[in-house]
Amino acid sequence: MITDTEIDIFVSTTHELLAKIRQDLLETQVGLLIGKTVKIERTLKDPVSGAKIQHELDATITGAQWSYDDGIDFTVNYIHPYTGKVMETVEGA
Repeated sequence: MITDTEIDIFVSTTHELLAKIRQDLLETQVGLLIGKTVKIERTLKDPVSGAKIQHELDATITGAQWSYDDGIDFTVNYIHPYTGKVMETVEGA
């Protein structure tokens, strides 16, 4: 007869393996998208007028992670239109 401890070990091991498989799968799949660009929208404050302006920006995919609701969030870099600095953000898919 199987014990509660053996069941607990089975369940936790299965969850750990599933998490690893999911992470490996995501890393493999996102590798196909690294360096590709996507359009993102950001509302940014114009330093001259102070007005908040909606911008559509090209962003480069640099990575991905699982979201809390089992979606996929992409890590992307874009050039800030006012400062010229490279910014990193997370964008939901």
